[in-house]
Amino acid sequence: IVRKSLTIAGELCIYTNLSHTIETLE
Repeated sequence: IVRKSLTIAGELCIYTNLSHTIETLE
C-alpha cells in the first residue's frame, strides 16, 4: 500500500513538474 501511494505521489509530482515546465515555455 505504501509503495503504491509513493508511486502515485511520484507520478503526480512528475505531472506537476511537466505542466509547470510547459507553462514556463509558453
